Amino acid sequence: MRACLKRGLAGGASNDKSNKSRVLFAVEGSNDKIDELVLILKSGQKLNSWGAKCDSVVEQQMHSIEEDAICLDQYQVTTNNVDNFRWKSNVEFFI
Repeated sequence: MRACLKRGLAGGASNDKSNKSRVLFAVEGSNDKIDELVLILKSGQKLNSWGAKCDSVVEQQMHSIEEDAICLDQYQVTTNNVDNFRWKSNVEFFI
């Protein structure tokens, strides 16, 4: 979420309840900035000091509100609450 904030994007992310190694992520904003963020995620570089990294990205573009779309505020962590979220101590975010 901090990577989104750095790029002027709105976003939300939640751990997938059926697969602990998967994160569901949505982002809104400038296509150029979204493409930049996706490229970084696809690079496989470490995202934080815990050693988290992205192994793959499955993209789904939405051009209008659809029935299966999730409002950003319904995600566990959003660009609106990232600084109030209870992170483990001493985590550093790289991107």
